[in-house]
Amino acid sequence: MNDFADRYRFIVLYPEQSLRVNPFRCWRWFDRDTLNGAGEAALIAALIKRTVSRYPIDASRVYIAGISAGGAMAGVLAYCYGAMFAACAIASGVMYRGAESLREAAAVMRGGSRAAPESVAREAAQNSSGCVAFVPALVIHGDDDSTVHPRNAEQIVEQLRAFAQHVGRSSGPLTEAPELRLSSADRAYRQRDYLHHKRILLRKIIVEGMGHAWSGGDERHPFNDRAGPDASRLIWEFVSMFRRD
Repeated sequence: MNDFADRYRFIVLYPEQSLRVNPFRCWRWFDRDTLNGAGEAALIAALIKRTVSRYPIDASRVYIAGISAGGAMAGVLAYCYGAMFAACAIASGVMYRGAESLREAAAVMRGGSRAAPESVAREAAQNSSGCVAFVPALVIHGDDDSTVHPRNAEQIVEQLRAFAQHVGRSSGPLTEAPELRLSSADRAYRQRDYLHHKRILLRKIIVEGMGHAWSGGDERHPFNDRAGPDASRLIWEFVSMFRRD
């Protein structure tokens, strides 16, 4: 991601969880305060606002991305602070309010949430404040992920489609484009876009044969898979299409 930042002239902020809070540095995306926009979500939002104010950053082109617990937290921020972000990317994550406790979180990771994505989206839209808006999203998941079940990717997409209809200005649901099967150097992946008035607002990518990992990553580090496609490139190509009014 740093390479892309150098090439395309953007700044990357890497918030990091404290080891005192979680030995694996995982965000507490299931914490009720966080789900309401407080807790860790508020801390990260404050870091972003401070960074935007201190550096020559275009405030209309702020994006958020994460993997696993970071992907789930990216979703929380997109729902709770949507007016801040022009687009987001959720890799190997879970849907917003898919769990509201540590025990529920473990179950969701194994097989998806028992909550109905459409109902949660409708409730989130009805309870929305002035900072809530639909955030265009890229959802990436490996179809061989045994840590966070691929069912979660489907639920994220279902929830985002419902939220777009309830909170946005759209006069109808997002239309589903035909699925494409694309190939990188090492792996194939399936891509489906969802559009409003021919404008892409949501994209789902399922990487065939990939487990719980950052696709195209550096295998010297945990949860990185050297084989493509390059998730960093896919994310930048998607989010850079958008600018917040």
